[in-house]
Amino acid sequence: MSSRKISSESFSSVGSDCLESPDDNAECPFSRAFWNGRSPAEARAEDGSEQKHALEKYPYLNSQTDNQTDISGILQCTAAIVGVGFPTLRERFGEEFFGLCLEENERVLRALGGNLQDFFNGFDALLEHARTSYGRRASSESASFLCKDTEENRDDEEGGRTLLLHCFNPDPTVGVAMPGLIRAAARRIYQAEVQVEEAPPTRLRAVNEDGEISDQSTPSSSPSPPTFSAPSCLSFLIREVRIASPSAASPASSSSSPRQLSRSPMDLRIGLSTFCRAFPFHLIVGPNMEVLQVGVGLKNVGEVIRKPHRTQSFSDSFQIVSPRIPCSFQNILLRLSTPFTIRTRPDPSALESREKVMELKGQMIHLPESNSIMFLGSPRVDRLDGLDGLMGRGLHLSDIPIHDATRDVILVGEQAKAQDGLKKRMDKLKATLERTHRALEEEKRRTVELLYSIFPGHVAQRLWQGLPVQAKKFDDVTMLFSDIVGFTAVCEHCTPMQVISMLNELYTRFDYQCGVLDVYKIETIGDAYCVAAGLHRKCVCHAKPIALMALKMIELSEEVLTPDGKPIKLRIGIHSGSVLAGVVGVKMPRYCLFGNNVTLASKFESGSEPRRINVSPSTY
Repeated sequence: MSSRKISSESFSSVGSDCLESPDDNAECPFSRAFWNGRSPAEARAEDGSEQKHALEKYPYLNSQTDNQTDISGILQCTAAIVGVGFPTLRERFGEEFFGLCLEENERVLRALGGNLQDFFNGFDALLEHARTSYGRRASSESASFLCKDTEENRDDEEGGRTLLLHCFNPDPTVGVAMPGLIRAAARRIYQAEVQVEEAPPTRLRAVNEDGEISDQSTPSSSPSPPTFSAPSCLSFLIREVRIASPSAASPASSSSSPRQLSRSPMDLRIGLSTFCRAFPFHLIVGPNMEVLQVGVGLKNVGEVIRKPHRTQSFSDSFQIVSPRIPCSFQNILLRLSTPFTIRTRPDPSALESREKVMELKGQMIHLPESNSIMFLGSPRVDRLDGLDGLMGRGLHLSDIPIHDATRDVILVGEQAKAQDGLKKRMDKLKATLERTHRALEEEKRRTVELLYSIFPGHVAQRLWQGLPVQAKKFDDVTMLFSDIVGFTAVCEHCTPMQVISMLNELYTRFDYQCGVLDVYKIETIGDAYCVAAGLHRKCVCHAKPIALMALKMIELSEEVLTPDGKPIKLRIGIHSGSVLAGVVGVKMPRYCLFGNNVTLASKFESGSEPRRINVSPSTY
């Protein structure tokens, strides 16, 4: 439901109050008229037979329909109920209808024309733009307006003018609302008061697709018609009553009268050849749609120039693309305010001419002096086609007049193509940079993980930040040293690859167990494997995880066999004490332990026995 506020005098409030139910306590202004002079309170106590009779008499009061053809019937019922004449209510409906349109599209409607005649003649271009936006084209059944001066356009006492408005194929709702719509447009946009009445039947001849001439008549005016149907053409006489400002020009039509200009061809200040060069894409057709004159830009298309010895028909060289109407003189006259798009017909015998089919968009202008129609247009070149599309049609920029905006459209299209190409290159470069950035972030993540796997956390963080790492003394650290018994003899009887494979299998299991028990692996030198606890993370009972690690190493070593098929035998030594730890080297930094306790731990390992763990008294 719209949130728009409607005044008490608007059309919407006139019809709503009369439909109040007699069960409501509040009495509306039209309730007595509807309930035969009784108030709702009086009607509440009586039998509802009269209510039923009223609903049978006015069926629209009890129906909910969205059919637009019922608008006239609803208005007639409402007019009978409230005691208002149908023309008056119809006019108020049109005014309210225009108010809704103006509220939503005020800027566009005010910009259509400088006077009422141009306002309605500009509607077709607006409708054509709306159809194009939705991928449709105008046809002979599409709505259209044509507003022109009457043949006997005499000013009345107040200086007003009279216009004749033809509305072709109107929507049922618009047809009902037209009188009020015209008055509201004149009052709210041009501050003028006009009188609107339906014109007497006017015979408008149109040629159908079969070439037969059909007549379209405007409906005759009647004060209160029993029914209202939307014919194919409605005509209205618009008489101006007054002008808001005495010094202002008439808003009904143009201020300059064409009667002030000469109608003699001798007074024309431009020659035929000059006119054809100034407007190279124009053509003039006669009443039988024969081509009488073409501009220099059209002389190389179609069959106009290839057969100059005989009169050419418009249909031989051109076809109407939009609006989709039969090609006839009368049909074009009925669509003078509609933008036209025509297309050249290629020569069937020339293959290259099929690639030079050209579309032109412009307007049809009636030439009453010679009873002919002039098409004045420009080549329709897609902005994305640019110069390629222009030259593909056998044209050059010099063929388009300087005053024609088509030049700007083509050049803007070329600029847009260059910008699109630059944008695509920028997007491609951006995608490459994003891929490089993701790869760099992945390498960064791997580097950080590698640093944290080699060094303790606080040391790895300072190395990543490029900060120096100072040596640090740790008071309570438990160290484990292990050695493979008979490793030298194994190396003598095996290849280096076999030895490396054996050590890799063994140390991989040890590394996994270091992560499980949260102990720090210091280094591996040959067959020596060194770990420590209380170094990378402060721990009170650092000896316990080292003892568990030693037991697990003995267990895991029995699962790995030497190349000659024997289980590996380890001897392990454990010692606790203070050590000094620091990073040694720049290109290949190593985290090393120094101190007497490190030497003692190594000696405890040397003094151990196969598959035994030698624990120092300090650790125990």
